[in-house]
Amino acid sequence: MLKHDHPGFASDIWLLFEAAGAKVNIGCSVSHQSRLFTIQEMLEKNLDGKVLLSFHLPPLQKEFVLKSYKVLHDNLEYLKRSPNY
Repeated sequence: MLKHDHPGFASDIWLLFEAAGAKVNIGCSVSHQSRLFTIQEMLEKNLDGKVLLSFHLPPLQKEFVLKSYKVLHDNLEYLKRSPNY
């Protein structure tokens, strides 16, 4: 996973998930068990033998509004500087 392998990569979707308080359901191919992690916890985990099963967004109050705006920047240059590109 790009964001996991390159934490400095600017990912709009990960930023939105973190802002909304999302959790990631990660399954283990060996134990066949799954567990919920915060976005930050997921980025710090070793994901070898793991699979992302689902994302959980917490229920928010009706008054809550999350607005996002796309600001384009060149992530390709970041990737080109990466040793694993």
